[in-house]
Amino acid sequence: MDNFDFGSIVKAIGENPFAKKETSYTDERFYVLPKNSDGSGSAIIALLPDMNMVPIIKMLKLDTTIERNGQRRWVNMYSPKSIGLPCPFAETYYNYYNEDPTTAKRFKPKEKYVCNIKVIKDPAKPENEGKIFLYEMSKSLADKIGSMVTVDEEQKAMGIAPKEVFNPLSGWVFNLKCFKKKENGITSYDNSEFIQLPNGKNIYTDKGDPVALRNEDVKKTYSLRDLQKPESFKSYDEMVAELKKVCRGLFGIGEGTQPTQSTQPTQPAKTETPTQPTPEVNIPVAEKSESLDDLLNSL
Repeated sequence: MDNFDFGSIVKAIGENPFAKKETSYTDERFYVLPKNSDGSGSAIIALLPDMNMVPIIKMLKLDTTIERNGQRRWVNMYSPKSIGLPCPFAETYYNYYNEDPTTAKRFKPKEKYVCNIKVIKDPAKPENEGKIFLYEMSKSLADKIGSMVTVDEEQKAMGIAPKEVFNPLSGWVFNLKCFKKKENGITSYDNSEFIQLPNGKNIYTDKGDPVALRNEDVKKTYSLRDLQKPESFKSYDEMVAELKKVCRGLFGIGEGTQPTQSTQPTQPAKTETPTQPTPEVNIPVAEKSESLDDLLNSL
């Protein structure tokens, strides 16, 4: 029997090398909250430290969209400026801020924070439940977490202790909620809140040894420091090529010119970010006989 015919080869290797493959630009490691048609969404998640016990890291992200000559091009990636390396997009922001602040701001890397999470309840996509993901959040959402894990001297004097929200054994879960603002169409996560499960429950209640289950989950997390390794970012020359593709002549970039790497760029005036108030946490009342699943469903 001739086992070298194409059908036999395809069967042996398990795939057809000529078959069309769909290209995915989504990083499957990251969790994205599913949204309804009106832009709202909700899920219950638990925060986890990574395998090296790093809870959360700060990153700078490029989210630049430029529409020029009837064409729209964009870049969405982490900036090497996150680890102190030069970034031509950031340099463009600094160099042209005084000339055209509105356009220049599109090149400014935005402050983001990344942590590991475990999805506890996801009504829109139940297949996500029980899985470990990376989660990227805005500074305002990170500030909300920061207000839980840190307390100042005045709060300490009042007997307020920091909350162990990165230890799922403490019973804290995060009710992640979003809605679309009517006035500007921007998606807001301001209604998200921490909730502590009552009666000493945690996400591992009735599922076995809580400590062993937590430790097993931590082993499955993604290393946050890997995101900050130099090889995780594009090189400066690759970033310049991306910048030219996006600009196509804007600020004279992309027409055979290359932005000059600035050693001391002119810093635009900084604007203060208003402090987000810590929301009141309404702890649901549950009977001791109520199962953990019933309690989470009620959230």
